[in-house]
Amino acid sequence: MLGNMIIPDSYTLDIVCVIDGSTDGTQQMLSEKFPSVHIVQGSGNWWYTRSMNEGFKYAVKNLSPDFLLTLNDDLELKENYLSALLGAFSHIKQDCLLGSISLSSEKPHVITFSGTREGKIPYQWKPYLNFMSAVDPNKLTGVIPSKELPGRGMLIPSHILKELNYFDERFPQYHSDFDFCLRAAKRGYPIFVSYDAVLYSHVLKTSDSTTFKKISTKKFIKNLYNPYSRKHIGQNARYIWRHKPKLLFPYFYSLWFLLNVINHIRINIINSR
Repeated sequence: MLGNMIIPDSYTLDIVCVIDGSTDGTQQMLSEKFPSVHIVQGSGNWWYTRSMNEGFKYAVKNLSPDFLLTLNDDLELKENYLSALLGAFSHIKQDCLLGSISLSSEKPHVITFSGTREGKIPYQWKPYLNFMSAVDPNKLTGVIPSKELPGRGMLIPSHILKELNYFDERFPQYHSDFDFCLRAAKRGYPIFVSYDAVLYSHVLKTSDSTTFKKISTKKFIKNLYNPYSRKHIGQNARYIWRHKPKLLFPYFYSLWFLLNVINHIRINIINSR
């Protein structure tokens, strides 16, 4: 896949792979098949956010990039992905964060991220396209504004990354990507999603703490107290306190908790009957 990637003539591509606790032979495979890839070796306890930051810092120190692109290990990229993403950035003509639309790699393709916009309730954002709804990727095109971006395919100008002091490691596994976007927006940097730069992710292999997977009630409760879970009560409290109106914190926090409980009941109890 790396060898088939189309890179615009005005750019060069360096790849930094952070390996933190992997036991599947990734490092040996990269050394043998892709020796030009830069490898950053973790301690096995870095989790997502520190892994991203260590990769960022290595690239900034050793490669002096204009942009950094974040990617996960469960993604598939078409050969025109980079040219589509960089082409979209050049048309925006201002410093910004630019993300990618993501679909399931499994067919029929369904939406896993399409950008978010203001909903009917202030500070309550909704996706442009319904999560897990079926779409035809050939009919998706254009660049739209978004309130936030996941770490799957986020293009970041290097100076913005350094200005914001990288991702916040107080969010060790989840929220640090969305938090970074919201901090950038507060500095006046707009956020966009390109519908021409499509990523495909293996959604069925994702974490049990995601909202759409069936899990036991015991595991659901356990995730509420696991700091490396998307549902952790403390991490979500920090995120809501930082980015929602302080006076409305009880409302937004209660709403977040209630929606998670309702979603768990709907997916794991009602839909299982």
